Amino acid sequence: DRVILMDEGRIIADDDPHQIMGNQELMERHGLEKPHSLMPHIDPHHG
Repeated sequence: DRVILMDEGRIIADDDPHQIMGNQELMERHGLEKPHSLMPHIDPHHG
């Protein structure tokens, strides 16, 4: 798998999806949020 992240027509990242999505600084710098599908699952019925 591969993700290419572009900003204003320039490639700023080209890597494995988990590497890019796991880079919080990179994501925030370009106005992105980690997809909910990659968030840890929390079961509200189990504390």
